Amino acid sequence: MVTDSTVVSGSAPFAHRNMKNCFKAAGRFWVFTSNGTDGVYYTSQDGITWSSATVFRTGIVEWYDFSLWYRGTFFVYACTPEPETTLYVRRGTPNVDGTITWSAAEQSAVSEGGGVEYNNIYVALDTSNIIWVSYLRVSGGVSVPTVSKSGNTDGTWGSAPAGFPFTLNADGSGIKLVPTSAGKIVVIYNTTSGSTRVRVRRYSGSWSAELSSAYSPLSIAV
Repeated sequence: MVTDSTVVSGSAPFAHRNMKNCFKAAGRFWVFTSNGTDGVYYTSQDGITWSSATVFRTGIVEWYDFSLWYRGTFFVYACTPEPETTLYVRRGTPNVDGTITWSAAEQSAVSEGGGVEYNNIYVALDTSNIIWVSYLRVSGGVSVPTVSKSGNTDGTWGSAPAGFPFTLNADGSGIKLVPTSAGKIVVIYNTTSGSTRVRVRRYSGSWSAELSSAYSPLSIAV
C-alpha cells in the first residue's frame, strides 16, 4: 500500500482538462493514468492510503492516449496506443475490493488502415449504455473532428449504426462529448480556421445544424 496523498508524479500524469480520469464508486476513489509504459489505476477508500498501481491496459505510454467515462454501474475507457491507428474501447464494473469486472474483451471501435491515425480522443457512455467516441481523424496532415458510437449496449462495440462515423467539420483541434439522455448527445468542438471556431451539434436520432460562436456562450436545447 502507498500511504501518501500523491500517488503519481511527472509533468503531466493526468488527462487533459477536457477529459476525465477519476471517479468514486464501490466505496473507493479510482484514479487512472499512465506510468510512462502502461495505463494504470490506483484506488483508495479514504483518499489518503492508496493501493499500488494496477495495469488496466498495456501500451498506454502517454496520458493523452486514453479517455475515461464513469456512469453509475459502468465505466468505459477508450485508447489509441502507438502507432495510434486503432481506437479501442472497453467497459467494466468497479468492485468494492478494488478490482474490475470487464463486460467483454477490449473492442476495436475504429480502424481504417492506410496510415490514418486517431488522436485527441474522448469517450462517453449514455444512459442506454451506448458507447460514444470522438476523435480527430488525421490523414495527410489534416485533422478532421469525427464521432462514432457502438451498435451494441452490452459492452461490445458491434457495428456502428448507419451514418457513423460522422464527420463534424472539415478541420478541428479538439472535441468534447456531453450525453444528455438515451441515444442523445451534444458535441462541442473547435475548428482551426475562421472567426467562429467554437462549434456545437446535437444528435437525437439525426444531427442538428452546426452552431458556431467566436468564443462566446452558445445555447442549444438538449
